[in-house]
Amino acid sequence: MHCNMKLKIFSLAIVLFITFLFILTSCSYGDKNTIEEKLQKVLDDGIGKYDVRGVSAVVIFPDQKVWKGVSGTSYDTVSMKPDMLFAISNHNKRFD
Repeated sequence: MHCNMKLKIFSLAIVLFITFLFILTSCSYGDKNTIEEKLQKVLDDGIGKYDVRGVSAVVIFPDQKVWKGVSGTSYDTVSMKPDMLFAISNHNKRFD
């Protein structure tokens, strides 16, 4: 993975994390959207703003309620789904 792509992914992750914290801790006077709807909007807006293909996120609330959200595409024209697996690896470790 190129350094530029890693930077985009890292930037998106930081922005999403900070946005999630803001949403979870803010008051919503007069706002009729649920927290789940707000979180989904963050994902939907974030993929366009940061030019990423797809994103997946999970939030576990203090009452153990789980929210899963996805946005964008996985590959070709296949939409992201909450049950999709990701190929993750670490190329920085050395095994001597």
